[in-house]
Amino acid sequence: MRRDDPRLPGPQRPGVRLAPPAGRAVAVALAGLVLVGPLAAPARAVTPATTASGTTAEEAARAAERAAAAAEAAWWSDPVVHRAPVDGRVLRPFVPPDGPYGAGHRGVDLAAAPGTAVRATARGTVAHAGRVVGATWVSIDHPDGLRTSYGPLAAVRVAPGRRVAAGDVLGLVAAADHGDPDRDAGLHLGVRRGDTYLDPATVPDLAPPRPTLLDVGGWGAADLAVVPYAAWEGGRLGGVLTHGSPDAAAPGYALPPSPNHLVLVAGFGTDSDGAILDARHLGYDLAGVTHLSHAGRRADADAAADAAAAEAGPGGPDAGPWRDQLPYVAADTWGGVARAAHLLRDQLRAQAAREPGRAVDLVGHSFGGVTIAYYLLHLHDPYDRTLPPVGHVVTIASPLEGSDLARLADAVDANGATGPALRGVLGLLARTDGPLAAAGGLDPGSRTVDDLGTGSDPLAVLADAWGVERTAGAAGAFATGTRWLSIAGSTDIVVGAHRAALPGEASPDGAVPAPERRVLPGGHSGVLATEAVREVVWRFLADRDVVASPGRLATAGGAVLGQGLLLAATVLGDRDAAGALVGPPGAS
Repeated sequence: MRRDDPRLPGPQRPGVRLAPPAGRAVAVALAGLVLVGPLAAPARAVTPATTASGTTAEEAARAAERAAAAAEAAWWSDPVVHRAPVDGRVLRPFVPPDGPYGAGHRGVDLAAAPGTAVRATARGTVAHAGRVVGATWVSIDHPDGLRTSYGPLAAVRVAPGRRVAAGDVLGLVAAADHGDPDRDAGLHLGVRRGDTYLDPATVPDLAPPRPTLLDVGGWGAADLAVVPYAAWEGGRLGGVLTHGSPDAAAPGYALPPSPNHLVLVAGFGTDSDGAILDARHLGYDLAGVTHLSHAGRRADADAAADAAAAEAGPGGPDAGPWRDQLPYVAADTWGGVARAAHLLRDQLRAQAAREPGRAVDLVGHSFGGVTIAYYLLHLHDPYDRTLPPVGHVVTIASPLEGSDLARLADAVDANGATGPALRGVLGLLARTDGPLAAAGGLDPGSRTVDDLGTGSDPLAVLADAWGVERTAGAAGAFATGTRWLSIAGSTDIVVGAHRAALPGEASPDGAVPAPERRVLPGGHSGVLATEAVREVVWRFLADRDVVASPGRLATAGGAVLGQGLLLAATVLGDRDAAGALVGPPGAS
């Protein structure tokens, strides 16, 4: 025993009183009862302490250990379901880097105002919470092997090592960019597996909430699968021929190619029931798309109407492509190129007022493409803040150098012998229900047909304006870096492949790049139905490389056919058509 053992005699310790001499006998007697009592009493079982529920403390401890082990196992084995960290749309999509240290955009930027709560996409362990290159970021390791990163953040509420549940608030969106003040905005969400960056849109259920093809609401890859189109192979036999492509039956992209607003301009003889293509096939939600009406905007499409459309939200009755457009019929497309271009300018002014500073991408088919070209070369002012910047232009089967068939149609209509017969045939077609019924709604003598015919005055002025812009360079309409792609149909007899692009090289200062040109499979309208046109348009709008397809045979064949059509127009009395009888231009 130790010297300080309380059972040994020694100095009085605090709180202990010794019995006085007179009471020692009593103390000894009591001690004897204490020592002998247990020996004399009958033996009894020792009962462990129990909990209020009747379970022993030991059993409760073991149950708690089993529950903790089960929870730990579930943490690692249960399915991990990711959800978007904020409700905003995609401002800037994922762009895979060229290499481990190459350029790219290693995530997506989601619209979120400063102060918006940022939530964990799924359960996980905080791997990092702190500053990286001047901004605050949070990274979470998830049991499925993914690491998600969020930034820039303010008021971070987590620390490294902490486990978080899906939907836990990590912090607030900071009022700062994350590397490029001219392009970065909102919340950046990155996803990695090991050292490989992934497109967040490919993670099941992580697609941000957006209108669906079925109804208003959020959707993800598990709810509405988007199967990518098979990669189109472009030209074959050294660019002489063009690979075919199936028609597109469903979307091939889950995200739009850029944060720009998309404006679609349809061609001659169309109406508001038709469209160039379904923008949802390119990943757009309809709130980011406008279909130009050839009848103009509604008279009541003022700020109040636009505010009501914004309040309706994505998918609301006034939030889609026709939000402020009047219904139009085929006759509304007969007024010529200049009229349509002014309608486009009015619509773009309205778009700039609705979303100041947001650039637009313009995509037009046939007459719609010429309308866009006229606007860009005659009416657009990149320094006018009431107009939006133009990021990209895509013209599809557009007679930028004229339509030989339109020139012939005008000659046939003007000829005293053939004109009445042509109009009689068109009248019969208009009364049918067959595929040629739409042709019955065409007016071969309209201003638009005159404008689109090869060698017309408006197209000659357009060509001159293009030459001026190439000389002006950065001081002209292309000052904001607008890029242009012209697409021709390989079997198009309405607009030959040799007529579907403006000629020329880049401007001397390089500010105006040479228009890119591709020949895709299909005829004048059939080219719009293919997966190939969707892939090429998406990649061009995303500033990705587009597979080469010069379509040399289609270009040469179109030139030969065009010469025959112009010769026929000359025979019918259109002497000016003879001026366009030149050798076939070289394929570009």
